[in-house]
Amino acid sequence: MQNGSYYMVERPAFTARFLLGNGPPESVQDADVHVHLTDGSVRYLTFFTLPAIERVLQRQRTSGETAGGAYFWSTDLVIIPEPGVAAMARALEELVQSKDIEAVGQLIRGELQNDG
Repeated sequence: MQNGSYYMVERPAFTARFLLGNGPPESVQDADVHVHLTDGSVRYLTFFTLPAIERVLQRQRTSGETAGGAYFWSTDLVIIPEPGVAAMARALEELVQSKDIEAVGQLIRGELQNDG
């Protein structure tokens, strides 16, 4: 569901706000996402497919960035095997269920804390 410049995905355990790269939701190969979890925390992730990473490296080879495409990096990177928001949402479901999102996603708004 489109909400302004974001594409929203709602699940029982999270709401994800995708800022899509180039392309429609069903074929986008990279996106930044804010994941709002039920504990009140918000985490940030970046999704890429391998072809999207290769395009970045090729552009950097041409432009001379990153020592002519010698490397690629992205904060909080998650690589997915196929394009589309549906593939990203499936990955998020597993990341949240397994709690791996706590290691993978940068915390941008903290969990509710128990001061007791």
